[in-house]
Amino acid sequence: MKPVGYILILIGILFMGFQWIAEWSAVDICLDAGEVYDYATSSCRSDISRLPYTPYTERFGWQILASVIFAAVGLVFVVIGRRRHQ
Repeated sequence: MKPVGYILILIGILFMGFQWIAEWSAVDICLDAGEVYDYATSSCRSDISRLPYTPYTERFGWQILASVIFAAVGLVFVVIGRRRHQ
């Protein structure tokens, strides 16, 4: 059970990591081009000068929840696997 637990923890971390890096990269490219990044629609816009910031948890709530669930289940598997081998 321990290997499955470690894999689930890794999946949870990688899922959030890739999501965060992809958005960070899109925002950086947009701002470097002199445009405004619309967080609500995840798009780059040149027709406006300012937009309100939409929090990460509002935009990607289900992805955060899925990552936490994967990591938590993985942690439970690791703990159960360690107790069985003691």
